[in-house]
Formats: sequence, structure tokens, C-alpha cells
Amino acid sequence: MKASTLSTTQALLTGPGRVELIRRRLEPVRTGQALIRVTQCGLCASEADQWLGRSGRYPVEIGHEVAGVVEEIAPGDEGGPLSVGDHVVAWVPGGGFTEFMVTETRHAIPVRPGRVFPAVAEPLSCCVNAVELAAPRLGADVVIIGTGFMALLIQRLSVLKGARSVIVAGRRPTALARCAEQGATRVVDLRTESLAAAVAADTEAGGADVTYEATGAQDALALAGQVTRTSGTIAIVGYHQGEPRTVDLAHWNERAFRIANAHFRDLPTILGGMRTAIALVDSGQLDPSDLLTHRYPLHEIPAAFRDAVRRPDGFVKAVIEPAPSARA
Repeated sequence: MKASTLSTTQALLTGPGRVELIRRRLEPVRTGQALIRVTQCGLCASEADQWLGRSGRYPVEIGHEVAGVVEEIAPGDEGGPLSVGDHVVAWVPGGGFTEFMVTETRHAIPVRPGRVFPAVAEPLSCCVNAVELAAPRLGADVVIIGTGFMALLIQRLSVLKGARSVIVAGRRPTALARCAEQGATRVVDLRTESLAAAVAADTEAGGADVTYEATGAQDALALAGQVTRTSGTIAIVGYHQGEPRTVDLAHWNERAFRIANAHFRDLPTILGGMRTAIALVDSGQLDPSDLLTHRYPLHEIPAAFRDAVRRPDGFVKAVIEPAPSARA
């Protein structure tokens, strides 16, 4: 199978709520590249915002949480980091909702065959790097605002880091119940409970050492400022798009918060986080497979977007499987 003779079906987001499947011919594989048969690609919350028309330009090649199998490497690259048949996860800037794609070999990391959901490596990398940047000490009091996929990964990483308390706040009862089952020391339903009161009670009024804002919403920023202790850390994990956000900067200054912008554009940092993510999964310290709750073939990608926005009961994360016949 040669990329120069191969066509692939790829999903393009052509406008708010509109996905088009196109056929296109792939470019030949050059030195330092590999042809990947994409077996999985996760649907990111940032792409759900693009589906809603909150950000971005159209048309746009979507999909960046890629896992697959190496089908071809460039002549002369034999003996390099990848071989035909390797199962890999890959960093790509987009275009991952496709049957086949060509990627740089230095951006692909081999994984063990048989991993049910290897595409989790890229978002788990974001969470690994967020926790490393926030740097909670052993025995820290941690607050997580949000109950989505990334929040759940951060919760599990916080437990691994030895937090004394992990308080999770959100508005979806089913999601809060999942958090309680999976290691949160307290869950707070923001519809009926005061997060500030709960944090004060569990931290002897000291406040959180680290607060992760994992919603991308204005009100979560305000809550983070209310529950973090003086000189504590607020980590911005949520993907903020649309209208500019505001914070009570006088209060944030007075409390001397350390602000950790947990969004990473430096590729070595991203790839390093992916390797750590794979190591955590391979060692058995973290099993994220139960969080990827909904799977869709490529032609059902509009349904995946609708579910990612509506979040039906039990929904945590959508995964597209363009080539499920040989799942990575």
C-alpha cells in the first residue's frame, strides 16, 4: 500500500453543524514520514466548540487525537524509530478524522498492540502536563471545577500525586456520581451547594492548594478565585473561546495566586506528556478506557458531534473509528 496511489475519506468541518466527507489522494511518503491507518481519533471539546460556531474558520480539517497502525515508511528509513505494522499514537495539528494520513515519524510514538483506547494519549498528555505545571505537593488539597473528560483525567492524576483531598464541582448529577466512585473525596453540585463552603469545611478554612478550572466557562473562573488559598495555584485547563473573560484581578492580586496556563504549544512538551501518559497506562497506574464511552464510524461523525454537545446520560468522551476492522 503506497500513499502515492492511495485515496482516503476525510471529514471536513465546513461550517457550524456541517460536516462533509471528501475523497482525496494522499501525498507520497517522504523521508522522515510514515503512512498511518487511523484506527481511532478522539473528538476534542475544542472541536465541539467549532461545531457550534464559537470559534475558528471554515472549512477546517478536524481531529488531532490520533492512534493507528503504520502502513508504510519512506525508503531508507528502515531501522528507524518506526516499522511497518507498529501501533502508534501521533501528534497531528488536524485532519485526523480520516482513514489514512501521512505524519512525521518524530511525532509518532509506538504503543503496545491491544490497547483498547490508545487515542487517549494526546488528551491525557494535556492533563499530565497540566498537573506537572500546577505542581501540587504531596498531601495537597485539590479542587477541580468541571466533570468532563479532562476533569476526570485530572482527578485520577491528582489521586496518583497523593492529594489529601480532591473536591470536584459540577452541575451534572450522573457525572458527579462518577467522580465520587472514582476517588473524589467530595463532590459538590453547583446547582444546590456552595463550593466555597465545602472547600472551607474540608480544608479547615485554608482553601485549595491547587484549583483546576476545567470547564472553559466564565463562572468557573470566579469560583476558582473564591476557593483557592492565599499563594495557591489556579490552573486554567478549560479551553476558553468566544467572549473575553473577566476576573476580579484586585482579589487575585491580593491573594497572590499563582496562575498556571495549562495549554501547551511547545511540541517537545506535548510529546513528553504523551510518553508519560503511555507509561502510566502501560504500568497499570491509570486506566482511562472506561471514560471513552461512545464510539462512532467515520460516516456517523455528525452524531458524535451532537452527542458531544448534548452529553446524553453516561456520555464522557466520543471516539471516531475510521478503520475499526484492525483496531489499534
